[in-house]
Amino acid sequence: VNRKRFEGLVERALSRIPEVFREAME
Repeated sequence: VNRKRFEGLVERALSRIPEVFREAME
């Protein structure tokens, strides 16, 4: 697995968590 690509996926997932959280709270 390309490490840079993996880090990018993790970063995107982390940045999306707040959105998902907000939707779940509503």
